[in-house]
Amino acid sequence: MANVVTRCNWAVKARRGQAVALAFTALFAVGCLVTYARPAYAQLSQSQKDLFAEQIHYFNVEEDVCGSADAPSGTLSQNVPVAYRDLFTKAASAAKINPNYLAALFVTEHGNAWPNPAGPWATSPSGANGPFQFMPGTWDAYKTDGDGDGKTDVQNLADAAFSAAKLIVGNGGTSSTPLGNLTHPYTHTPLPFTYIAGAYNAGGGTMEQYTTPSSPVDAPGLSKETINYVKNVYYLVTTDFQHGNPSYGNALGTVIDNTGGAAGAPSPSGATTAGSCGVGAVQGSIVQTALNLAWDSSKPNQWRKADAKPSYQKTMPTVHGTDPPENYWSDCGRFVATVMRSSGVDKNYVLATTTSQRDYVKSHPELYDVMPASNTSQFAAGDILISSAHTYIYVGPQPDGSNSRSASWVGANEEFAGSPSSFVPSAYNANVAGDYIIARFKGGV
Repeated sequence: MANVVTRCNWAVKARRGQAVALAFTALFAVGCLVTYARPAYAQLSQSQKDLFAEQIHYFNVEEDVCGSADAPSGTLSQNVPVAYRDLFTKAASAAKINPNYLAALFVTEHGNAWPNPAGPWATSPSGANGPFQFMPGTWDAYKTDGDGDGKTDVQNLADAAFSAAKLIVGNGGTSSTPLGNLTHPYTHTPLPFTYIAGAYNAGGGTMEQYTTPSSPVDAPGLSKETINYVKNVYYLVTTDFQHGNPSYGNALGTVIDNTGGAAGAPSPSGATTAGSCGVGAVQGSIVQTALNLAWDSSKPNQWRKADAKPSYQKTMPTVHGTDPPENYWSDCGRFVATVMRSSGVDKNYVLATTTSQRDYVKSHPELYDVMPASNTSQFAAGDILISSAHTYIYVGPQPDGSNSRSASWVGANEEFAGSPSSFVPSAYNANVAGDYIIARFKGGV
């Protein structure tokens, strides 16, 4: 196409299911400092051990200022739809619990979907009722008037939300309850939310009978439903409500917004991403960070900072400086640089020009496997695809039919004036047209 300019630069890799060397990378952004090292397994946080157990070997040494899966943000995620934010924040505040936990239970009860807040609410075959699926006896014990009308109705969303928050407290939840982990999710000191979620689903008596502090997530005696329930809640919180346990609700466990409103809009309080350093950056996960930060859609004449997703607006300057030039925001290489550095995978990845980035990955065989890209069947989620003119992250099949993420200004060459045809295609399908190579992060030595 004549007179078309593509501004771009680089990409990344988060690799599962292969026994690769343990890698730690450095990130110095938003006060988060991580260094290349190879510490002993015992030095890892429990969240990192969970990732390691799943053979996800790219994560950083966590600093308290970043927050981790063990200490999720106390502010409700910006990915909770507007229709629920105010209610869940108020209900959690009244009970003095983390609002993200209340939201995670709700979404899990609805198969990883945000339902229409007007209902109707189903009754399960076992008799669980209403938006938070209370059993009759549990409702009688914890029912609360959430909307101040003087009545308590299990089918009323406000009443049910305040009652669910009260039940979390009844099961041991406090304002400082840690999320827990999936290696030993049923510890007692302190009592983690993974245990409380199990109790919410199966009952406290079941948890006491079949679990001990050293039990694995699939403790003998627990039902498959409860095990998957605990996993789903954990993944919802650690991915900032992007997805839960695979196959929970849908094949990928992706959270679907059926409220008719916009999921992910900024909350009134300016929520920060739970379990991340910066907004949208998920420690150790290149793919999830790319999904969180990618531009929302390809709309005409939208390529500036103000057009980017709020999470990207907050995270990108932590890598590229306090006030990046306008053209940086729709530069594919700078997008991937932001993903790589904010996720804590490779603090030294080159910030700009695809040529320099190709040279970088080729010059670091201890970090990257590099190979020609001849067929898309070669790709693994998290691969960096780099050509002389473009780069992007392959994230694997997504519910919208896409499989890759980038940021690249495309349009008439008008010095970034922004013609009606210009846009930032963030979600699209991978291809190997051109001189692409695959750079696959392998962990380090």
